Amino acid sequence: MRPIIRLVVWCGTYFAALLCKPAKLSAQELRTRQEPLSLITGIVVGAANKPVGATHVRLRQVRSLDPDGAPELATVTADSRGAFAMAITQPGSYAIEVSGALHQTRTILLSLQGGDSIHIDVRLRQVALRPTFDSAAVVSDFNNFKTDSTSRALRADADGRLIVDIPTTKDSLVYALLRVSSRGLTPNAGRDGLLRTSEGAYRSVALARNGIARVVVDRSLFSVDTTAESVRYSGSEGAELARISDSISVYQRDESLGDRNFNRGGLTTGRV
Repeated sequence: MRPIIRLVVWCGTYFAALLCKPAKLSAQELRTRQEPLSLITGIVVGAANKPVGATHVRLRQVRSLDPDGAPELATVTADSRGAFAMAITQPGSYAIEVSGALHQTRTILLSLQGGDSIHIDVRLRQVALRPTFDSAAVVSDFNNFKTDSTSRALRADADGRLIVDIPTTKDSLVYALLRVSSRGLTPNAGRDGLLRTSEGAYRSVALARNGIARVVVDRSLFSVDTTAESVRYSGSEGAELARISDSISVYQRDESLGDRNFNRGGLTTGRV
């Protein structure tokens, strides 16, 4: 049976509903709506304990041993303080996936009995930024985001910023930076807009003027922070169950990653 879920965003002293069911409900749906709500609230921060740009919280219903493969029910965006909230009417097992630009994604497993009230304080770990990245480049639609020689190199200006002008016929350029972090592509920091792709990756958006999109990278905004991720739970009994379940899943994840990376000479924790 598909659960009925009402998502809400914390806004001052009240909740604003984002997703509502039609007014006409079946008898089965009405019975389901009478089950106690489980309320999940949280605060997400990242490097330097500050809110993370474009923080998203995805809700998945776990039906197997693989939470990453669980069907996504909905996504909410945290506010400027990093706060989010969601209410769930159906008991069961869920995964909350917390992500933010320039930070690693964190998945939290919850087993809800109904009527739970759980608050989660999440500190995301920053992606592994390079201390210096003079050879950074830009990838975009013009090369299908390929990380090869078709990328466009950034050049330093007199102020030490990295700049490249890219011709485009569109109003804006969706792009990512190459060779800024030790793994994969990275969005820009602090200057252009951000969007999240359907695959969960973050990309930057530069506005075009007269057929040219200028990408400017201020390296001073890419401060390296190696503080580990952390998750703290508070609230009802469900919070303690969530803490225990999460501790087990993190241990199993790290054990699995350790076995997978043993022959490569290191242990990888978390995922970008």
